[in-house]
Amino acid sequence: MHNPERNKFSFRMIAALFAFILPVMGFANSWTLTDPATIDVAYSVSWSGTVSYNNCVVMLEAQAPGATTWQAFGSSFPDSNRQVSISGNRPFNVLGSWQVRVVQYPGSGAAVASTRSFNVNPAVIDTIDPTTPSNVTVSNLTYNSCNVTWTAATDNVGVTGYLVFLNSTQVASATSTATTLALSPSTSYTVSAVAMDAAGNTSEPSILVPFTTPTQPVVTLGWTAPSSVTTGSYAQVTWVGNASASTVLMWCLPPSGGAWSTCGGGGGTTNPKTVNGGWTPNQVGSWTFQVRDGPYATSSVLSSFTIVVR
Repeated sequence: MHNPERNKFSFRMIAALFAFILPVMGFANSWTLTDPATIDVAYSVSWSGTVSYNNCVVMLEAQAPGATTWQAFGSSFPDSNRQVSISGNRPFNVLGSWQVRVVQYPGSGAAVASTRSFNVNPAVIDTIDPTTPSNVTVSNLTYNSCNVTWTAATDNVGVTGYLVFLNSTQVASATSTATTLALSPSTSYTVSAVAMDAAGNTSEPSILVPFTTPTQPVVTLGWTAPSSVTTGSYAQVTWVGNASASTVLMWCLPPSGGAWSTCGGGGGTTNPKTVNGGWTPNQVGSWTFQVRDGPYATSSVLSSFTIVVR
């Protein structure tokens, strides 16, 4: 015969039993963790599953080999269905077997949800050489310099730079695939490139590319001017020489005297310097030219020249 009171009592007993057993039953869980890890590399650990309470904080903790304490490195909160996903990222800086665990901290006390062990191994030593740079090319060749370019090498970890060799002697390094080299006139060279990585591995040298620099142009120092200058006609005057100043000015003074006026300029950072000037003379007679290392009133005379206008 159906007894409603007995059914109510049975339901209450089952509910009470579940309330007692559920915190003890454990957790449906899933770890995301790659074993082994490498020492001192930031390492990600994740866990997802169902906890016993929805009014708790869930912590991700790690214990080093031989240690007795746990260190938290992640936290999260479960949803209304007691589902939780938690992750942490940290370097594991001791070799050996580590423990990681998920712990829930409800008001009634802590409970371990899940524990996982994994090994931390020594750092992997990179022993693989980069590939050899290719297509080494010499361009913009002058008597004292050239540009060198090449196709990038590859590496299992990454190429960090290149060494450039002239006649088997290292003369430059580069982090890109191009460099500029200083050279000597009328000299034969071979150039090659070597790739390197962070572990100190180097590639085989590239194929040697031969080239020869041209002869240095002959530079005539001093003044150059037309042999005959007449009034009303433009004439160019040039001076080539050495100067410590980077800017050199040309000044001229008419036969009648008066004030000096600029009629040209030039300079640069290397010697010899070339200063180009010119003027249209309006007086017959002896014109005086000077090259100075700056404004007339505060500069020194580097050279003087006289041109007779007829």
